[in-house]
Amino acid sequence: MIGGFQVNGLLSASNGLPQTITQNLSNLILANQRPDVIDPSNLSGRVPEPVAEGSSRQWLIRPGQTGFPFVRSGPTSVGTLGRNTTREPGFWNTNLSIFRSFAFAESTGIQLRFEAFNALNHVNYRELASTNIDNVNYGLITAAAPARQIQIGTRLYF
Repeated sequence: MIGGFQVNGLLSASNGLPQTITQNLSNLILANQRPDVIDPSNLSGRVPEPVAEGSSRQWLIRPGQTGFPFVRSGPTSVGTLGRNTTREPGFWNTNLSIFRSFAFAESTGIQLRFEAFNALNHVNYRELASTNIDNVNYGLITAAAPARQIQIGTRLYF
């Protein structure tokens, strides 16, 4: 009864993808216009910890809030903020599974499976709704990856 178990685990972790903070175009020559920096100590514009705001999470300091590090650049300016100065949320996930095999003959048997995806039920936020400082959804995360999923199965092999 004790033998025949198989335990599997998989850990996935990654940084968030780089994002460029933009603004509505006031310069007709550029395809993407960036704002000017007024606080070089916070080029990413990130809040220390994601804050709940209605049904979404605030990831970046929003215009009008204390500490907003940018200002709109003028119509003849490119903007002093560089490309890819912030990142979307990172991701980490743990999947676990336990299998138990029962053999009936040399090549015939049954396997009972218990599998848990996102086994630790860690919240993995999706990408930002907008990185345009003029958009009402600027700096908000409106979705998350699926929560823990558990499945139990049986496999007959012959």
